[in-house]
Amino acid sequence: MNTDFQFDRDTHTFTHSGVVRPSITQVLAIAGIVDFSFVEEERRTYYLKRGKSIHWLLQLEDEGALNYRSVPHSLRPYRKEYRAWKANSGFVPVLIEKPMMSPLGFCGIPDRFGKLGNGSAVVELKTGAVSKWVGIQLAAQCMLLQPNMSLARTIRRIGLSLGPSHYKVTEFPLSTFDRDTSIFIDALKKVAKNGY
Repeated sequence: MNTDFQFDRDTHTFTHSGVVRPSITQVLAIAGIVDFSFVEEERRTYYLKRGKSIHWLLQLEDEGALNYRSVPHSLRPYRKEYRAWKANSGFVPVLIEKPMMSPLGFCGIPDRFGKLGNGSAVVELKTGAVSKWVGIQLAAQCMLLQPNMSLARTIRRIGLSLGPSHYKVTEFPLSTFDRDTSIFIDALKKVAKNGY
């Protein structure tokens, strides 16, 4: 990793050479593509906390560092569903929660990138529904992972919704990659124009 690039986990802030850089989610939010303001604060806080706990649990799982006995009973079903999806799909993680910066100046942390079938996939883990904007988020993550657009478009984009008793896969088609990438780049230009 470039030593000029840093990520502060406590504040979820990306910096490069001392300059704060926007995350993919911040770009989408500032551009008005993602808006959670309709969710009451208490519920939003609860869902964010649960999502962070599950992300951490699954990161430890994939890194082989999980002490299963220390996992709260309420979170164990999410691990079970994630493991079932990996077994059924054959997905093998290669990068796990790795902070990255694009040459275009935005940053992000793809939840998972790895091998799937004969190719590769970027996977966004959700504990709720996978919204349409996740396709845009994943297109931006493809650009993080592979700056060469002709290669980035070959990465499969998967939203994985994990529930306590099921999982649901939403794969965004290759045919929407160019559109989703264009939407993100336009949003990034708006954010840059407004001085981020």
